[in-house]
Amino acid sequence: MRIFMWLAVIGTGLIVTSPAAAKSGADLARCGKKTQKISACTRLIASGKYVRGDLAILYWNRGNAYVRLQKFKLAIADFDKAIQVNWRFAYAYYARGLIYQYALKQRDRAIKDFRMAYDLQPWVDQFADKLLTFGYLVPVRSRL
Repeated sequence: MRIFMWLAVIGTGLIVTSPAAAKSGADLARCGKKTQKISACTRLIASGKYVRGDLAILYWNRGNAYVRLQKFKLAIADFDKAIQVNWRFAYAYYARGLIYQYALKQRDRAIKDFRMAYDLQPWVDQFADKLLTFGYLVPVRSRL
């Protein structure tokens, strides 16, 4: 259950800032709720009008919807695609790490993804520290 809560928490802070997103913000927002989100995201991905950052967000959003439906392999495939489209997308590494940590119990893979997310975005380290405080994550870095 923890994985769903924390994916929802990190998902609420995502802001799309590209020029294409300004025009298509409503489309990206429509990529919204569980099964509706999956079909909406799939249509938007297939449209071919989104590239790099926006496309990565669409894959990430659809991956989060799959997580809520406990379809973890499909979620990982979408997080993989998000990373392939934009390898600097820390949210995708972090979300995939949460699946490895909690749903699939693959600690080594989780740590690898968490470290990559930490390296890409300093805020991830602060967020992870809060999760560690509440016992939701295993330590990935040694404490000073």
